[in-house]
Amino acid sequence: MNGIVHPCSHPENRPAPTTEAEMMVEVFKYTNRVLNMARPRKLLMIAVDGVAPRAKMNQQRSRRFRTAKDAKFENEQKEQQIRDMEARGEAINEAAKQKKWDSNSITPGTPFMDILAESLKYWVAHKLATDPGWASLQVIISDATMLI
Repeated sequence: MNGIVHPCSHPENRPAPTTEAEMMVEVFKYTNRVLNMARPRKLLMIAVDGVAPRAKMNQQRSRRFRTAKDAKFENEQKEQQIRDMEARGEAINEAAKQKKWDSNSITPGTPFMDILAESLKYWVAHKLATDPGWASLQVIISDATMLI
């Protein structure tokens, strides 16, 4: 799922999702496109939130700290601009007030990854019940809660 989730959080041809709900919808759409191309017949294995090697986690941690710091600074500047505009009596649309969704939450063990796994389970159950192409498909979702 890593190859699906990250492109959904940083799309090339449109704005990034601003909420987790928008993010889930994008993940479902992208997953559906991939599955329409692959057309699994018997088994579909979806792996979410696996454990990354220690060296990769260290590298990601330093990158995430930097990204979080930059995002905090950017949000503070945006809030100051909004306060200045309000002080001048200028109209502010709601889209300008929205904070950018934090893609740092795409990390093993975060609440977002738990929500993603639960959302995928719900989506898969819906597809199995309503999509004839999924009727004979066995689906396994491997997430952080799965015991081996």
